[in-house]
Amino acid sequence: GQPLLFTRRQRRRGSSGQQQNSHQQRGKDGASIAALLPPSPAHLCLLLFSHQPPACRRLPGPQDYQGRERRELLPGQTYRFRVAGINCFGQGDFSPCSEFKTCQPGFPGAPSAVRISKASDSVQITWEAPSSPSGRILEYSMYLAVKKSRSACSERPGQMAFIRIYRGTKTSCSVNSSNLENAHIDSSASNRPAIVFRIAAKNEQGYGPATQIRWIQDPIKLRESSSAEAEQDAADSSS
Repeated sequence: GQPLLFTRRQRRRGSSGQQQNSHQQRGKDGASIAALLPPSPAHLCLLLFSHQPPACRRLPGPQDYQGRERRELLPGQTYRFRVAGINCFGQGDFSPCSEFKTCQPGFPGAPSAVRISKASDSVQITWEAPSSPSGRILEYSMYLAVKKSRSACSERPGQMAFIRIYRGTKTSCSVNSSNLENAHIDSSASNRPAIVFRIAAKNEQGYGPATQIRWIQDPIKLRESSSAEAEQDAADSSS
C-alpha cells in the first residue's frame, strides 16, 4: 500500500548537542512502523506501510444464476463457446473459441481421442468409438483435405476439398506418402499451417457428425519443400 507520513517537532539533546536515532516497532494491525530521529531540533517521521492484501470480492454462486433462461441444445446444430476463469479478484481472459455439433437422434456421435503418429513414409491415425453410438457402429470413414485445381478454386473459394482415404470397421488407419504429398496445407484458422483430416462413424441410421483434426506442420520444412518443388518445375519447363 501507499506509505503514510506523520511528522511532529521534538527536541533531543545528546553529549554533542546533536543526536540521531532510529526506532522500529510493530503496530497492532501487523503493519510496520518506522520512526527516524534526525539531529536536534528535528522532525519525528513515522512511515506506515500497510501489508494487507487488496479486498477480495465474493465469488459467484448458484444463487447468482437463478432466474436465467435455460435452453436445451437442438439436435444437429453447431455451437460455439469460450471459457474464462473467475476468482475473488475478478474475471480472467477468455479462451480461444471452440465449437461442437450435436447429434441427430438415432445417429452416432463423433469419434474422439484422435492420435496421430508419424512413421518414416506414412502416418498412423487412431481414434476411439463415439461415446454415444446410438446402436452398433458399422464402419468409419476418414477424409483428407487435398489440393484443388484452379477451376475448383474459382468455383468454391475458401472451401476445402476432401477425399476419402479410409473406410472400414477398425479404429485406426494408415496414410501413405502419396496422399500426404497431395494434402492441402490449411493456414486459415491460425498462423500455424496444418494438414486437415475428418473422421465420422456410421450406424444403422447413417453417418453422424465428423471430427476434424488439424495436424500442425513445421513452417520451415514447408518452405524448404515449396522451394524444392519450384526448382523442379523450372527444370522441367526448361527441358
